[in-house]
Amino acid sequence: MDCRATSIKAARRPLRRRCQGSTLVEYLFAIGIGGLLLSTVALFAMHHGKTVHALGNMVDMDQANRNAQAQMSVDFRQARHLQSYSTNALTFLDYDGQQLLYLYSPQTRTLVRKKGTQSKVILEGVDSLSFSIRQRNFIAGTFDYYPASSIDTCKLIRVDWTCSREMFGRKANLTSSQSASIAIRKH
Repeated sequence: MDCRATSIKAARRPLRRRCQGSTLVEYLFAIGIGGLLLSTVALFAMHHGKTVHALGNMVDMDQANRNAQAQMSVDFRQARHLQSYSTNALTFLDYDGQQLLYLYSPQTRTLVRKKGTQSKVILEGVDSLSFSIRQRNFIAGTFDYYPASSIDTCKLIRVDWTCSREMFGRKANLTSSQSASIAIRKH
């Protein structure tokens, strides 16, 4: 058996290089790359969250507009006749003999339906709303109706409105102009 001493330095040198720790520059570079990746993911998540929130608001406002239009259509068609009119308020004699009032308030940005002692907000976040009274005759070459000269000649109510909401502290989600022309059937 041959027992001779071999060089330990030559065998340990590659092992030491593999076991050495990282340098400060390598750590800073890795933190920088990781920070960029995390900030990119966070920005994407924030943008996605805002988009989903905006779409949810638009769907909710569209549904509220549809519900308000449906309620007005039912009420206007069943009314016996129009009692008074202004650009922001309508008063009807309803089918049951009670007074029915639609009132738009620019201060509270709401459209309110009042019948008897009951009052209900049917549309919120209304930026502008106007009622106009019309006849049932078309203006030649258009799809619009002739304006009514008085309450007695009114056969149709036209309602035009726009709505919006605040999102993250600023006004957003403006809807396109909504309008409805609703005939008074009982008149």
